[in-house]
Amino acid sequence: MSKEKNRIIDYLFSGQESKLLNIKLFRGDADIVTEAELVNESHAAIMQKHVGSIQGSPNAPRSKKPVVDVRALVADM
Repeated sequence: MSKEKNRIIDYLFSGQESKLLNIKLFRGDADIVTEAELVNESHAAIMQKHVGSIQGSPNAPRSKKPVVDVRALVADM
């Protein structure tokens, strides 16, 4: 496991730096998100939080992808 992955796991589940209340992951405009992209983005966010250079936002980022009707998606499965 990479150093970044270990740091993410420690940060999220160790309970020492902060209390995990809620975490949301947004795919952005990509159809497929690789493991490396997820690790890199998560690690960057943790480092920004750690040094105090990040501000939270109550709103999710806007995607250029069309809205998905989840009920219809599940019904078609």
